[in-house]
Amino acid sequence: GWALAAVASDLTLSSSSLAASQCAGVVNYASKLVATGNTFGYAEEFGSVFDQQGEISLIGNQFIDTRYTYTYSYDDGTGNISSTEYSGYGTDIYMYETFDAYIAENTFVNGDNSIVSQYVGATIENNSWTAYDGTLIQSYSADVGDPISVSNNTADDIGGTIVSTYYGAAEVENFEIGTTRAYTYTYTGYYNGEMTYTGTSSYGMPLFEAYGYSYGYYTDTDGDGIAETYVTYSEEAELSLEDIEVDSAYDTVVNVQSSGLEVNNLSAETVGKYGIYATWSSFVPTLEAESIYFGSTGSSALYAAANTFDEATLIVDDFTVDVVTGVGIRAMGFSTVSLSNVTITDATQEGVSISGDYSWYDYGTSTTTVGTRASVNTVSEVMVLGADLDGISVYDGTTTVTGSDASGGWGDGLALLETTASITGNTFTGNAFYGMSCTTVVLNACATNTLSDNALGTHEGCDDACGN
Repeated sequence: GWALAAVASDLTLSSSSLAASQCAGVVNYASKLVATGNTFGYAEEFGSVFDQQGEISLIGNQFIDTRYTYTYSYDDGTGNISSTEYSGYGTDIYMYETFDAYIAENTFVNGDNSIVSQYVGATIENNSWTAYDGTLIQSYSADVGDPISVSNNTADDIGGTIVSTYYGAAEVENFEIGTTRAYTYTYTGYYNGEMTYTGTSSYGMPLFEAYGYSYGYYTDTDGDGIAETYVTYSEEAELSLEDIEVDSAYDTVVNVQSSGLEVNNLSAETVGKYGIYATWSSFVPTLEAESIYFGSTGSSALYAAANTFDEATLIVDDFTVDVVTGVGIRAMGFSTVSLSNVTITDATQEGVSISGDYSWYDYGTSTTTVGTRASVNTVSEVMVLGADLDGISVYDGTTTVTGSDASGGWGDGLALLETTASITGNTFTGNAFYGMSCTTVVLNACATNTLSDNALGTHEGCDDACGN
């Protein structure tokens, strides 16, 4: 059962202690709950606080040891029972269609998952989390016009995702994150009450994630037998991150799929996999990343693939990464790419790689469309030092490179392929191949570039006027 329940009423709870409830600590249905200064322990099914279609204000409470082991059982019909216990099912707060939620100045210590919200635009601020194995904030279908708002929080020793939004919107700012680790859970199997196996499973999870839903197909709308109209079905997702500080990310910092993304002032000293990983399918995205710093990343610092049927935009400004295992910035399939004030050192592949390649799946014809988008690429004041492959590589579209430096690498300083380009005022020196290479390239302008001290020469296939 539950410790307390409010139905179509007002409930004020303060300076109390609730724990070990089988259903929920507090059930708030179509009611107004104000809880301050309480201590909540674990509750098995629906969390320490469960709300449906009510209003909740949770201020200055403690949530401690909210862990729960779920048991799945199967009876084969002959009296033999198999069961498996899984750890990691505890929840602090569960909200469903809550009209108003304010969660502030609470302390969360030693739990599985913390806050789950469905169809809720909650405000979550000035809280702290320590020693959690799962996701801290999970949001489902928060309206883009009424997003879940997360601000001025801290977290340390976290095994799961910090903020996750599915088919909705989340705005996150001023979040300080200490160390993170792999998500880990245990499982134990029984047959007729006797233990038959036990084990542990673990894997990395992104710190911030957003997932939208989108698919499309061409259809015949005028009866002429030709499928000429493109129809899409989608659930929007939007993620905004501002002033995020991370000591160490076990896995990826930001992962979005079919979601808009805006990141401003994010730093992470060590990153196990990707800094920012973003992909789209039949969805028209805009990705903006400004004032980004990664000390080291285990995969690409920024990987973005716009596999869409229509235009998509990537804007990056003030982006720095010191050590990259992979490509510093890889952008594919965008109609517009703008990179400025970027510094990338010691990339194990290209420093910057831009191409118009894309593919998207047509659900009407069950076919995959593969193509190349003629992107408009602007690269300004981008510095790539010591890349293991080409410093800057651009394929397709129209390209402008100015005031940039790609030097000391093991490939070409600048590699251009099948693009119309203007290349002026750059430095491409000390590379193992050429300063510049041009393959099927139209040069509208190419001058005042420094192309000295490259092992194979100043350029290959470009123009002597490009520089010396």
